[in-house]
Amino acid sequence: IIDLSSTGMDSFGCVITSDQRYIIMLGGYHTPQADDAIFILDLCTSNIIISDVKLPFEGLCRAIIMDGEREKDLLVHGFVKQEMKEHKMNIPVSVIDLIASWISMELVHVLNRNGDHWKIKVEYIVGSQE
Repeated sequence: IIDLSSTGMDSFGCVITSDQRYIIMLGGYHTPQADDAIFILDLCTSNIIISDVKLPFEGLCRAIIMDGEREKDLLVHGFVKQEMKEHKMNIPVSVIDLIASWISMELVHVLNRNGDHWKIKVEYIVGSQE
């Protein structure tokens, strides 16, 4: 169990990545200061780290994560089909799907109390920590 009560965190956005490895906590208040920090809880190690990335605003916010699955499939299948045509190759769809499974296009969308919208790829938030 990870206890965050001593941090004084309040009114922050919170999302979990699709692989369920990271919980990302964005902005909010850390008694009583408004914050633009992004905290990452690694569920494999139980470590909490601060991302190098900052929000463009401070304080109360709400967040949602979207996977971009359709865009990822279109991108990978389109690229591989173009390469197959150019090099006169044939690659099974199952291999193309396997390639697509290694690509992440997850986006975190964040709204603040003024309705300002900001989005960023999950890999930019957690990428520097891996």
